[in-house]
Amino acid sequence: MFFAGLDEGSTRTGISKAGLRLERLERINESEADGDIVEFLWITATKSSAG
Repeated sequence: MFFAGLDEGSTRTGISKAGLRLERLERINESEADGDIVEFLWITATKSSAG
């Protein structure tokens, strides 16, 4: 798990540039203890077989 703080477009670009293939991307909203809602971008990526 890694928390980068990047927007979705930058995350997708970074995944691609790292030679990974995006398997799944999902936005998750969670409520913090103080009631604030925070959004996380959960991804699953695999190493590309091309190379």
